Amino acid sequence: QALGLCLQHVRAVSTHIVMVASRLLLAVASTVAGHKVIQLHGSGTTNPSKFFWDVLAMFTEEAEPQVHATYRAIGSSSGMAEFAGPDNGYKARNHFGSGDIPMTTARWTEVTTNGNRQMVHIPFALGAIGIFHSVPLPSGGKLQMSPCLMAKIFSRQIKT
Repeated sequence: QALGLCLQHVRAVSTHIVMVASRLLLAVASTVAGHKVIQLHGSGTTNPSKFFWDVLAMFTEEAEPQVHATYRAIGSSSGMAEFAGPDNGYKARNHFGSGDIPMTTARWTEVTTNGNRQMVHIPFALGAIGIFHSVPLPSGGKLQMSPCLMAKIFSRQIKT
């Protein structure tokens, strides 16, 4: 029962996030509205790519004026670099990006100072991460790790 309530909450939050994201995409699209078909392109992390493709497909169907929207799942670092545009005179190669983590302060500065643009981080999805190991265990043995222990490993408090 608790899981059902949790999933209801996640669905409600996800629906709200999709609505906010759609409004933001529409705002971005309206800034380039001098074209017959508005182009709206994003790139970044692979994890939520199906989510983006579904949202952008709905957005494309419903948008007035007509919008052609794409998302390329090329990885967080590549998506951030395309958005920051350091190899392109700090002009973005996409309208939005997605990453597993927020941009670093250095990359933020590239966008806001060198690129003379504003940007905002919007958390929009939660995802699970699978943990794999190659620790030799006795036959039938199980590796048991608490969430706290895994957090210490990933934050490099435990290195060996």
